[in-house]
Amino acid sequence: MKTTKDLALSGIFLSFSLILSYIESFLPISLGIPYIKIGLVNIIVLISLYKSSASNVFVIQLLRIIIVSIVSGNIFALQFSFFGFIASFLIMYLLKNFTSLNIITISCFGAVCHNIAQLITAALVLENKNILNIAPLFILIGIFTGLIIGVITYIIFKRIN
Repeated sequence: MKTTKDLALSGIFLSFSLILSYIESFLPISLGIPYIKIGLVNIIVLISLYKSSASNVFVIQLLRIIIVSIVSGNIFALQFSFFGFIASFLIMYLLKNFTSLNIITISCFGAVCHNIAQLITAALVLENKNILNIAPLFILIGIFTGLIIGVITYIIFKRIN
């Protein structure tokens, strides 16, 4: 049974996730590659992994993915976001609970897994395995963006604890 505090926290995490998704849609940061984002919403994913249950994090982010896809009118992106989130969520959850890695390193792993899952999804949907040739670039981008998000999350997390 969820407490009132759990429900309120879930609502806050969902709201912040939606806000950061909206803000990120206006950022001109693409690193020169279409569809590349820095992943601001992962700040909330990481914080909620440490402040809430895994099931809450999963439901909150699933709702965010659905809401953003519907509001943006880009239902096609739903599958890319979903599989990217599943991969990053699983690795971050496992690393958080079964290793002593810090939040910055966990963020990097999450970003890399997100990018790789999206590439695999694109290769399957478009039936073109050549898309996977850019995997090394996407791994580097994931490390870079994961590092940025991890540092920001670390700073925020220190202030709220």
